[in-house]
Amino acid sequence: MPGALATDKTAFGEDGRMMHRARWRWGCAVLAAAIGLATGAEGLPRAAAQQELLYGSWLPAMEGLNSRSLPLIFKQIEDETKGAIKWKLVAGGQIADAKTTFSAVRDGLMQAGLGIPVYAPNLVPSNALLFSTLIPGEDVVATTGAGSEVLLLQCPSCLEEYKRTTNAIPLGATAVAASVLMCTKPVRTVQDLKGKRVRIVGAGVELIKLAGAIPIGVTLTETVGLLQRGGVDCANGAPDWLKSLGYGEFTKYVVDYPLGMIGPSHPLMISRDAFHKMKPEQKVVHLRASARLAAVHTIGNFILKNEES
Repeated sequence: MPGALATDKTAFGEDGRMMHRARWRWGCAVLAAAIGLATGAEGLPRAAAQQELLYGSWLPAMEGLNSRSLPLIFKQIEDETKGAIKWKLVAGGQIADAKTTFSAVRDGLMQAGLGIPVYAPNLVPSNALLFSTLIPGEDVVATTGAGSEVLLLQCPSCLEEYKRTTNAIPLGATAVAASVLMCTKPVRTVQDLKGKRVRIVGAGVELIKLAGAIPIGVTLTETVGLLQRGGVDCANGAPDWLKSLGYGEFTKYVVDYPLGMIGPSHPLMISRDAFHKMKPEQKVVHLRASARLAAVHTIGNFILKNEES
């Protein structure tokens, strides 16, 4: 699978592009192979000669998924399908926000988006439970591979939920890097967290409650306004969000201690109708691209950009 495993200087940077290659040979192979088993053709009509498909992202345009990872794989798809399939990326929540992305894909308002299961637990409860499992440590590459394997090979209810309630296929699964606390005031001890309002979702909720903090379950983009207005005192998340989501404008103090990882999220949650209208070779192109997306976004965004931030 050369396309899925290819390194790219613009995506990884000169120093980081070879990071964790051996594990990614395993991880990307498992990802693409398992998706191939899980999303076989269902006898729907084949594609027309050309298609322009719509990807709606609720993240801001400058965030790494929109500015680096997706453009790279969308170009790969266009090149490998010889222009038969083109993806148009619309960022900033212009089509749907984090919560309505699921219904927007299901109803055909757009053909793909970023799916975070805990934002729609009523639709994908098994996936939300998986996302709510805290993974200790900082190895986001291993966690992404493990999360993909569990989702695609060991959780039939996860796949069935996406099929039944959202008419979608969860491709490109990635974990989120080890979270840190980004706060408007210094937090030097566990006791300092008591009574503080912390933006946190999924697996970290119970952890932060143990410290006496108050979990606030809002989306990533909603958090910015709350930090600005004092609605939350801290945000729990990836260090890259200090820059890419603007948290650093208001959170001047970062607790340099990893609080575990969560996942998988689905940066290429694609409509089943759109996928099964493709020709077989076009499906393979998308599976290969989704494996590359997982690699590029995990290493480029959650390792290199985290270190930079």
